[in-house]
Amino acid sequence: MVVPLLPIALSQLLLLLLLSSSHNALHAAAAPTFHPSQGSVLSALKSACGLTYTAWAEGADCANARGLTCDASGMVQSMSLWNRGMECVLPPYISNLTALTYLNLSSNTLIGHLPSSIGNLRKLKYLDLSVNRITGSIPAEIGDLSSLLSFDMRYNQLSGLIPTTLGLLSNLTYLDLGSTRESQSSSAMVNQLSGPLPPNLGTLRNLSFLGLSSNVLNGSIPASLGSLASLTYLDLSNNQLNGSIPAAIGRMRSLKVVDLSYNFLSGPIPSSFGLLSNVSFLKLASNALNGSLPPPLFNLTRLVHLDVGSVRKLYYDASQKNQIQGPLPDTIGNLTALTAFGMSNNLLSGAIPSSIGRLLSLVYLDLHNNMFNGSIPDTIGNLVKLKTLFLGGNELSGSLPASIGNLTNLQVLALRSNDLGGSLPSSIGSLGSLEELELRNNSIQGPLPPTLGNLITLYSMGMDKAVQCPNTDKCDVKQYLGSEFCDRCMKFCTICPQYSNEGSQLQAFLLFTGTLVLTLFLMLL
Repeated sequence: MVVPLLPIALSQLLLLLLLSSSHNALHAAAAPTFHPSQGSVLSALKSACGLTYTAWAEGADCANARGLTCDASGMVQSMSLWNRGMECVLPPYISNLTALTYLNLSSNTLIGHLPSSIGNLRKLKYLDLSVNRITGSIPAEIGDLSSLLSFDMRYNQLSGLIPTTLGLLSNLTYLDLGSTRESQSSSAMVNQLSGPLPPNLGTLRNLSFLGLSSNVLNGSIPASLGSLASLTYLDLSNNQLNGSIPAAIGRMRSLKVVDLSYNFLSGPIPSSFGLLSNVSFLKLASNALNGSLPPPLFNLTRLVHLDVGSVRKLYYDASQKNQIQGPLPDTIGNLTALTAFGMSNNLLSGAIPSSIGRLLSLVYLDLHNNMFNGSIPDTIGNLVKLKTLFLGGNELSGSLPASIGNLTNLQVLALRSNDLGGSLPSSIGSLGSLEELELRNNSIQGPLPPTLGNLITLYSMGMDKAVQCPNTDKCDVKQYLGSEFCDRCMKFCTICPQYSNEGSQLQAFLLFTGTLVLTLFLMLL
């Protein structure tokens, strides 16, 4: 029997229409209007903060309200308004949105104090007010947010003490009240929390991220922080913390990032740091640490960044200078994952171990201003990923090893103020990425190798007067033109009087020739 096709098609169409109608009805049922208690708050907030959302009103459909979601009864559950141009004081009546679990008002221009009524949002799990201009202290009522998992107020203008009630937030996993010191060039978005770290922060057993950088916190680091077994990220840098580093930090076996730099911490580096088997970033730079490098430190084979140096910056305090002494042990070669290693401005002595050549991932090496002696190990040429090499301000002697030419990614080679001698190896011309070469205050003599003409990226070079310009028909234009080294050679040749006049004449000739060519070209147009 042949069944007519048209009736079947019509029946299918009717079925689709019925299903669509049912879906729309269900969708309408799932999109309630705002609860009366919410609509009035939203209308007031919209008016106070310069928002233009027409759907924020009593009786409006929550599904159409930008940045909001609601529960079935029309109570606002989440508000996500980051970078929406809000300019206002966060009003205390925001606490009437009692069903809120998620509140993100970051990257706006919120000003004034954080209202104490924020503590009424007992269901809140996520609070992000970062990158605003909120002033004053964090209210103690923040401790009433017993459901809170994440609290982010970095980059504001907070002041006062860290409230001890933060220690009541037993579910907290993320806490960031920091900023960066570089941002202090502007008065905006820099927290200035002061006083000691509350010891009861050590009760936050679920905490995995603690960021308090670039405040003015003082006092010692409480040993109770060692109880934060879940912590993976600890940043207390750029504060005024003093005293010794507690050995209890070695109990925080989940740590991956530790930054205690730019404080006034003193005493030795605890050997218990060797227990932090998961740590990949360890920065203790610019403190007042002393003693030797603890041997267990070189068991941390996952380390990618290790900095115990003292780096001068605009805000540098002269007392923020580590004084680590003794040799750099052969076991440095165990840290094969290192990409950055800084030990500048310490009191390290002895030879640079040849095992440093095993750090094949190294990109940045800074050992300047110590008391290293002996020759630069030939194994330095194994570090083929190296881009920056600072060895200046030591007592290194001997010649620059020919293996230096293997470092074809090197951009900065700074060996100033040592006792290096001999002449530069011709292999230095293989450093095709080199931009800065600093060799002043050494005993290097003889002519510069002609291969320097290969360094087409070189723009800064420091040499002693005893070093002569390339011995290849003086600064041969034919050899160096196109590499742009000729012009640089003329500048370097000012240390060689017999070449300086010719250099000036040559530069003038090239300038005249270029001008003449340009003039002829314009005449032909």
